[in-house]
Order: sequence, then C-alpha cells, then structure tokens
Amino acid sequence: MTGRQQQIAVLIMSGMTNKQIAQQLFISENTVKYHCKQLFGTYGVNTRTELACAVLKSGMVGERA
Repeated sequence: MTGRQQQIAVLIMSGMTNKQIAQQLFISENTVKYHCKQLFGTYGVNTRTELACAVLKSGMVGERA
C-alpha cells in the first residue's frame, strides 16, 4: 500500500465520502476513485466496509482511524 493509499484508507475508515477525501487531500475525486479501485483490487473486496475490515486485519493501518 502506498502512502497515499494508506491516507485514503484511513479517511474511508473514518466514514468520509470520496468528495470529502478529495477536498481533505487536495486531489481530484477521480484520483480518490482510482486509489479506491486499486485498494479494492489489492484486498480482493467490493465495498468500503470490507476494505476497512481487510485493512485492519492486515495491520497496515491502526484502529485509531
């Protein structure tokens, strides 16, 4: 997971929308969508909830999100 993907995963886990994440990180919403798609593929999941669970299980991001 790249640093940017880790940032996005943390923000997803905090319940932010793609638009909110884009505004927070000063990137486009399409860039957020791209990273989400990459994360979904990496973890073999289809939803943001599944992604959050998979990221927590992997230990790549702590539960403080």
